[in-house]
Amino acid sequence: MQKKGYVTTFQSISGKSTVELGRTLGFSVGALKGGYDLFALTSPVSIDEFDWRDRTRYSAGWHADPTIKFGTNPSTVWLVQRRDELRAALGKLNNYDERATDAAIMRILTVELGKLNVRSGPGRIVKVEPRQLPTGYPDSPYRDIPQWELKVLKDFQPI
Repeated sequence: MQKKGYVTTFQSISGKSTVELGRTLGFSVGALKGGYDLFALTSPVSIDEFDWRDRTRYSAGWHADPTIKFGTNPSTVWLVQRRDELRAALGKLNNYDERATDAAIMRILTVELGKLNVRSGPGRIVKVEPRQLPTGYPDSPYRDIPQWELKVLKDFQPI
């Protein structure tokens, strides 16, 4: 069957209770009480078919950044994607040389792509699908769980 959306590694979810699994992945409280289905990715992923979303400390890769000032309300806290923060940091390190920054980002994404193409063992890529729609996606208290978003349909098999 084909699916897209968020995936992680098997080792990140293995052995967890339903409650702990929901918290680990950043699902709202009780989101898995109706159960969930687990799928293993079976088809290859290419560099343009995913978005790196960093770790679950940032729900869907978003990070509140109080240093961003925009608009008329000074108390507004803006959100930024981790990939954009990475680009800004690498740009500064590379003296704002766009080619060098793009090359550095490509090196990081190539490493991430390698992880996404693991099909066996604890590092294999899996998708957890709640049987009922979660009401929210808070930042996970388990802050170091890798997350990627597949932008195109890929083949999965039930585990």
